[in-house]
Amino acid sequence: MKSKLQQFLFLNFVMFTFLSCEERTEWDFGANIKKYVVVEGMITNELKQHRISVCESQIELNAPRVAISNAQVHVLEGNKIREFEENPLGSGIYLSVDTFAGVINKPYVLLIEINQKLYSASAHMIPVTPMVPLTYSLDSVSNLFTVKNVALNFDLNESAMYEIQIDRSHSPVFDEFPENEAHSLLYYYTLQTLDVNEIFAPKKEPVYFPAGTQIVERKYSLAPQYAEFIRSLLSETEWRGGFFDVAHDNVRTNLSDGALGFFAACSVVSDTMVVN
Repeated sequence: MKSKLQQFLFLNFVMFTFLSCEERTEWDFGANIKKYVVVEGMITNELKQHRISVCESQIELNAPRVAISNAQVHVLEGNKIREFEENPLGSGIYLSVDTFAGVINKPYVLLIEINQKLYSASAHMIPVTPMVPLTYSLDSVSNLFTVKNVALNFDLNESAMYEIQIDRSHSPVFDEFPENEAHSLLYYYTLQTLDVNEIFAPKKEPVYFPAGTQIVERKYSLAPQYAEFIRSLLSETEWRGGFFDVAHDNVRTNLSDGALGFFAACSVVSDTMVVN
C-alpha cells in the first residue's frame, strides 16, 4: 500500500505532466485586420501652404508609413473652399494650392473623399497667449546644454503645445556631432487636466546641444477638443510605462466614418534664440 507521501508525489507528477504539455499555435493577426484611414492636419494663423497627411493604419509598431494617394482633399473656410493637392505625388501629403492664414474663431471643415467615400472633420481656432521663452542649463559632465524648463504641465487657464526645434549646425563645434544629430524636434504640453500617470511617467532621455545652437520655440493654442486628443495620445505613449498606467483605450478623433487621427486649427507664436 502506498503511503500518503507517495500518493501526493504521484498526483503532483501527473498534474505537472498534463500542464506541461503545450502545443504551439500560430496566430495570423494580420489576416482580418481592418485598414483605417489616418489623417493628420492643421490650419494655423501663419501665411503659408497648409499640410494634410492621409495614410493607412498599421498593426506593427514603427511600421513604414503607407500613403493614400489620389484622394480629393478640401477645407471649407467659411464660404471659401480651399483646395489641396498631393505633393509630391505618391506621398499622401496634400498641400493647399494657395497660401493663406487661418483666422481666429472662424470654423474650418475638412473634407476628404477616398474611393467615393467621404470623411469629414471640423475645427476652430482659439487665440494663443504670449509665450515665456524656455530656459536651458549647462551639464557639467558633458559640458553641453540641455533644455531646463519650457512650460507648466498643468494650467487651469489654458492648454498649449510647444514645439522646440534644435539646430546644432550653427554651432562652431558641430564637427563633433554626426550629421544625423544636427537637428532635434521636441514637444511639450500644458493641459488643463492633471493625470496620475503623467506625474509618474518614465523620465525622458535628455537632449544635449553645444553653445552656438539655434533654437526655435513655437507655441500652439489648443482648442478643448484638440487638447483631449493630445491627452489621450500621451496616455498611450509618453505617459505609459510608469507606476500608474491606465487601461488601454482608443485615442480620440474628430474624423467621421471610422477614420483615425485629428484635424486641428491652432494660432501660433514663435521665438528664436541662440545658446551661449
